[in-house]
Amino acid sequence: MKIDLFGHILDHEDKPIVENGETVTVATALKRALLAAETTAQNKLEHFELWLKVKAATAETDFSVAEMALLDKVIAFYPTLIHGRLSHLLSNKVT
Repeated sequence: MKIDLFGHILDHEDKPIVENGETVTVATALKRALLAAETTAQNKLEHFELWLKVKAATAETDFSVAEMALLDKVIAFYPTLIHGRLSHLLSNKVT
């Protein structure tokens, strides 16, 4: 499954979120969640390997069902708005 990793994360007014002068992309949000989400020692390598894949991803990168499930799980790290926007994106819903 492909993900629009280069889309922007929008705030409550549907404006792109900007941090340190740069717009936050879906890729940035997913990478942060993979590194910040609490996990067991066993799963840390799995998170890191998926972080590497997201980091190197292009528009043509395919993610497996298992990878999508892990991304869906780790985004719970975020507050409601960002979690909801990312969840919709991962399930191919329009936000």
